[in-house]
Amino acid sequence: MSRKAILFALLIFFSIVGVAQNYIGTDFRFAFLKNLNPAFNTPPIFEVAIHAIQDLEATVEYGSPGDAFYQVQNINVSAGQVASVNFDQNEILNQENLDVVESRSFRVSCTAQARVYAFHNRLFFSDSSPVLPTSSLGTNYMVMATEDFGGGGPSLFNIIGTANNT
Repeated sequence: MSRKAILFALLIFFSIVGVAQNYIGTDFRFAFLKNLNPAFNTPPIFEVAIHAIQDLEATVEYGSPGDAFYQVQNINVSAGQVASVNFDQNEILNQENLDVVESRSFRVSCTAQARVYAFHNRLFFSDSSPVLPTSSLGTNYMVMATEDFGGGGPSLFNIIGTANNT
């Protein structure tokens, strides 16, 4: 292999590695999508899992202080362990209205480095996602979506502002 080809391959490799998302952080924000029909298949269960890189204390908040639906839970997690908190399955802890601004997001604040995962469980339905730390968030994203099976519902996505006037 020629020297130019090796240099080109290394350039491509490091450019790909350099733009990879980092899922480790201390501050995370996320939201769950609207349930199109909450009565269809049992109340949702919202779970937040925290994988501690080092011993840590974590605070998981839903909404903003002063909101009628505000909830907060604190948890200690040992290094290398995963612990989770569940939020009341009888509450609708996701966006309730479409195309409006609501303060219905989660915030996880950790005293040390961690990875965070969000789980939404219901009968016949579940989803999960790793959560990007706020330090990894950017300004340009692309949403790839399609209609629900049979075209019966819209595609949905959330935009979460980490500061006012985002």
